[in-house]
Amino acid sequence: MVALSEVIAVIHNTIHIRRKNLNVFPGLILLLMTQWHGMATREQRLLVHCRRLITQGEFMCKRYPGLLLLMVLSACASAGDSQQQNTHLQTPLTTQTVVVDINDVTPISPYFYGQNYWNWVRQWQAVIEKTREPVAAMGVQLLRAGGINNDKNNYGVEFLDKPEPFDKTRIAEYIDYTRAIGAAPLLQLSLLHDVDGSPATVESALATLDTFHKLSGRYPPFVSIGNEPDMYVESGDRAAGFDPADSCESFARFATAIRKHAPDVKIVGPDLAWKYYEGNDWLSPFLKRCAEYLDVVTLHRYPFKSEQASLSAAFADGEKFRALIKTLRQTLADHGAADKKLAFTEANIAWDASNTQNSASPSTFGAALWTAETMAVALEEGVWNLSFWHISDGEQDHPWKLGFFQGAKPRPAALVYKLLADNFRTEMYRVSKPIDEAAVFAGANGDTRALLAINKTEHSQPFTVRGFTKRDHKVELAPQSLYLLQINTLTGQQKVIRYAGEVRDGFLD
Repeated sequence: MVALSEVIAVIHNTIHIRRKNLNVFPGLILLLMTQWHGMATREQRLLVHCRRLITQGEFMCKRYPGLLLLMVLSACASAGDSQQQNTHLQTPLTTQTVVVDINDVTPISPYFYGQNYWNWVRQWQAVIEKTREPVAAMGVQLLRAGGINNDKNNYGVEFLDKPEPFDKTRIAEYIDYTRAIGAAPLLQLSLLHDVDGSPATVESALATLDTFHKLSGRYPPFVSIGNEPDMYVESGDRAAGFDPADSCESFARFATAIRKHAPDVKIVGPDLAWKYYEGNDWLSPFLKRCAEYLDVVTLHRYPFKSEQASLSAAFADGEKFRALIKTLRQTLADHGAADKKLAFTEANIAWDASNTQNSASPSTFGAALWTAETMAVALEEGVWNLSFWHISDGEQDHPWKLGFFQGAKPRPAALVYKLLADNFRTEMYRVSKPIDEAAVFAGANGDTRALLAINKTEHSQPFTVRGFTKRDHKVELAPQSLYLLQINTLTGQQKVIRYAGEVRDGFLD
């Protein structure tokens, strides 16, 4: 709280400045007085009244400087008297304060940072092979080989002149790639077609597992069974009427055989495309019948079509994602699966890659800001894995822009992915978030703490960080930008990284 006399002193100083700068800085008094903007209740009305008097009396300031002060004193005193016991004003805040609680910790999963192994198809340039070095630098921990192409083994997939199955040769390349980038493999086993085009069976799934074992010397630590079964009817891969009970029946048969054949393999699923919302919910009935066969519950998330992915939509999606995670955890608890880990094994801001682009469509800087907040929210909420679709598109510039790389050249989303993977590796801290239209997160990678802030407004935003270290830190956010403060707790060395849309070759320094 600040005494009324202090307010009047500031006004007096303001008038003094105004007299000296009337012809140089018109409106300076009003500008200085706005430091109290945002105060509430009667104290706010009091200062608004004072500002009005200053504005109305400016023309008298040059000839009668004392008159304006008397007017302000009189008005403020009478307004203060009318408040009876409220003789103090709230402390005017020129910046907002974020409080970090480093004792309220959420551990980060050792498999959180994921990606999807795509594009490996030779007819589509197989650009994945050119990305080993930059993807290794990104810090990917889990690499999924999956998707509709792998489920169908490229039989009946659009735009291919001939099928190109994910056979022994492709599996060998995948194993080699995971080793090159230092990631654990998540191998999808087909529910639709075997490598020869025949219907997939339990036996063909076990044969794929054995192929992996022969090539790598071990079974994959994680497997999934099929891809997006809630879309099988729409894609023509199952007859009308195929439902969650049918999906569970086939999943259970495969899972039972896999656990008997390779007991150490962890099974994830059901990799639903999007039908896990109230009114169109495959997840609840699937868990009711099949939770016992799962080690990790996995879903896919693409919140927009490309043309819908505006900056405003992207900025509003972070808290929607948080609410979804909480709802899903409740769904798991309601069906006896509260102990199951939750993961999103495919994600991107949009599921399509059409020519119709918007300010946050895939490959844009807006999509990178969405990526950063999506990752940070998932980290705070303890999600086991978040795997984006996908690593790389073709080297030529064409409408398909979901990849984090164009060929081997990083797009903006790849830059922020690496930034978070470098800085948030071991734990996240609870952060109060009073800042309007900004997202703030804090965490650590061992002895190095990091604070991430995303400004969602078109103006700069100052704020103070408290509790992050032993002293407060002042931060200034540029409009619609990303900011990261990195502090080594052993040496005290600090580093600030800002990213405001400039795309360049290579990663952020």
